[in-house]
Amino acid sequence: MAALVSVGLTARDREPDEGTRSGAPHVRADPASDWNAITTRVMDANGLSPATAALGLAMVHASTYDAMINIDGGFAPYHVVLREATGSSTSAGARAARDTLVQLLPDQTASIEKEYVNYLALHKLTADDPGVAVGAEAAPEIIALRRADGRFLSPEVPPYLGKTEMGQWRPTPSLEPGRAGPENASPRSHRHRTAPWRPAGHSRRARVVRDAGVGADLSRARRQ
Repeated sequence: MAALVSVGLTARDREPDEGTRSGAPHVRADPASDWNAITTRVMDANGLSPATAALGLAMVHASTYDAMINIDGGFAPYHVVLREATGSSTSAGARAARDTLVQLLPDQTASIEKEYVNYLALHKLTADDPGVAVGAEAAPEIIALRRADGRFLSPEVPPYLGKTEMGQWRPTPSLEPGRAGPENASPRSHRHRTAPWRPAGHSRRARVVRDAGVGADLSRARRQ
C-alpha cells in the first residue's frame, strides 16, 4: 500500500482524543493530524467501506501536504508545484482538505463546510488569508490526478446471463485478486515517484550474485 495511505491508516487507527470522540472542535499539533481526524469522522458518518475510506483519506493527505509544503518548503511536493505560494500553511492545508472532501462526498458539503469554518475560527484565521487560495489551487490538482485512478469499474460489469446451478461458476468482481469491491476496481498506487531507497552498505551486485547462487542450487535440485 502506498505511503500516503499508510500514514492515513496509522492515524486513523490511533485512539481518538476526547474532543474527537465527542465531536467537539479540537486542536492537535498540525493541520494534517486535525484534518485526518475530521476526514475520518465525516467518512465514518457516511458509512464508507474501509477500502474506499483509505483511498479518500490518502487524497486528503496528499492535497493537504502539497498545499502546506508549497508554503513551508523543506520537502519536495508530492504532485502540485505552486510558485510564490504565501500565507498561512494552516489555512492552506485546511482549505485543500475541505475542497478534496467536498469532491469526494458532495452530499456532505454542508457538514464539511461547517468543520472548515469552525477550524479557521479556532485558529484565528480568516477566509481571505492568502493560504486559502493556495489550498484552493492544490486540491483540484490532486483530484484531477486521481480522477481515472481505477477506483471504479469501467466499463461496468455486464449482467450475467448464464445459469447459477451447482458447478456453474459465476465471476464475482469483489473476489478477484487486488479488488476490494466493485467501488474499488484496481486503484493506482499513491506512492511517491522517487528513486528506490536502499539501506547503507546495500549492493545491487551482491544481491544479483546471491540470487544467481540460489538459482543454481534450485537447478541442481531439479536435476536430481
